[in-house]
Amino acid sequence: MRSLPMFAILLALIAPAAAEPVAGASADSLVAPAETPSDAKRLIESGSAAFEREEFDAALADLDRAIAIDPSNATALALRGSVYRALARYDEAMADFDAAIDLDPTRATAFAGRCDTYRRMDRPNTAVPDCAQALILDPMNPDALLARGRLALDLDDSYSAIRYFTVVIEKDDRNRVAFFDRCGAYNSQKNVERAVADCSRAIELAPRWAEAYARRANVYLDDNQLDAAIADYSKAIALDPRSASYRIDRGHTRILAGRYALAASDCEAALRLDPESALAFNNLGFVRERQDRPDEALRLYAHAAEIDRGNLLPRYNRIDLLKSLGRNEEAMDLLDALIADAPEESDAYAGRAELNLTLGQTLDALSDAGKAIALDPRNAWAHNIEGMTQEREGRTDAALAAYGRAIDIDPDYQSARRQRAQILLDRGDAEAAIADLDAVIEGKDPSSATLLLRCRARMQMGALPEALDDCDRALELNDSNARIYEQRGQVQVRLNDDAGALADYDAAIRLDRQSAVAYRGRAWVLMALERSPEGLLSFDRAVALDPNDYETRVGRLFWNIYLLDWFGTAFDASRVIALTARRN
Repeated sequence: MRSLPMFAILLALIAPAAAEPVAGASADSLVAPAETPSDAKRLIESGSAAFEREEFDAALADLDRAIAIDPSNATALALRGSVYRALARYDEAMADFDAAIDLDPTRATAFAGRCDTYRRMDRPNTAVPDCAQALILDPMNPDALLARGRLALDLDDSYSAIRYFTVVIEKDDRNRVAFFDRCGAYNSQKNVERAVADCSRAIELAPRWAEAYARRANVYLDDNQLDAAIADYSKAIALDPRSASYRIDRGHTRILAGRYALAASDCEAALRLDPESALAFNNLGFVRERQDRPDEALRLYAHAAEIDRGNLLPRYNRIDLLKSLGRNEEAMDLLDALIADAPEESDAYAGRAELNLTLGQTLDALSDAGKAIALDPRNAWAHNIEGMTQEREGRTDAALAAYGRAIDIDPDYQSARRQRAQILLDRGDAEAAIADLDAVIEGKDPSSATLLLRCRARMQMGALPEALDDCDRALELNDSNARIYEQRGQVQVRLNDDAGALADYDAAIRLDRQSAVAYRGRAWVLMALERSPEGLLSFDRAVALDPNDYETRVGRLFWNIYLLDWFGTAFDASRVIALTARRN
């Protein structure tokens, strides 16, 4: 074999090394050229576009590079502050806005951004001067106007908020954020039509803006348009499937719609996205409670309370469930612990007052109700409990005054209206009772108990067709309540509809075999239908259930006389005389 020439071997050895520097002439030429202010400008533009698309990670990457190139660029700092604010990273946002203002004290957007950050941190008094300064620097700056409008809304001044948002819209009718914000302001005024229109316009301008769908869903939810709300939350979830909050909101709406299995799925999905969501655990507990799984519900409420000690809702829900289960001692222990943890919490004292009333501890109930009112004079619940306690003690004038205070605070408070109407009705003032009940029934969503009480009041006034209508409406809401059938039976008797009355009393007895009122009413109807043996049996049953009921004894006495049953007459007459003496 022939060997290679020596020069060929040397060439092969040095060739790779010689080939490497061919791409550049020197080591300096291999270093990337220094980035310039023009590169920073380009990165700011791309970061701003990413921020507009809500691609926050990309926006931060671009803005970090821009600030590394030009640390004194106030525009980049203010924009990065806005990104941090959107991510709820408020300390970092404040640092950037402070730096931007130090570099350029005339930059309105930086003052506006800092104002809005203070607002989100629940520091409205600190926010106001920054918003004012931003508007002094640039009275038509949209960021400043929007920040000032949001601040006004937080301070319960929705009318001023709408004015600020409208100025922005009149200047730029494609500003989606202004429509979005004004939607929220109109919703706070319960102006559903305008709120929906503004949110819809925001969606039209930004069809992939999940938050706009969620806000419109909130409007529908507040207006009890549950199906529309669920549809919009579903769109928000489709656009932002990583959001736990949208699933929590849809789950909450499904709870209100009674779709508990779907609500549970939403809560569980939210917990997969955010395993530490106290709200998701709480809502899932509420679902399990409605699904008659109380032990699981109690565990979920307890876990929610453990995750977020500052959120008292799971603790209240757990207490209410324990009370409904008759586990009052455990409920009282939790209320005592709640008051120890939150001594300024008015509702905690009101809750303990209510439980004390349930346990018959009226002095303790009055004491706790008084503490609740001292902490919050506008706590309608506490005033209502004070009224119930005063009524239990037989002090009806004091009860009426307490119910009146509760109603002044919350005119739609059905329980207080019912309780006051009950006292008025017992005093024979059916007209005043009806006026009270009308205030919470017409045009609203009344409870069956409220309708039942108005049925009684109308019956007392002699408005029998209207009374029958109220009983019918009450049964539509709750057809398993024996008291409603009893009341409707009485109305049917007054309307001379014996067959209808008998059917109602029979229905009441099927639901409550211990109802002396239903047996007594049935007895009178059977007597009117000349079915005396059955009627007397019903009277006997009513007397057995409530031996000291005056009306039942008088009724049976009357029919014993009519049927010439002198032994029965003598016995019932003696009982009626004794009951009359007791009543007097």
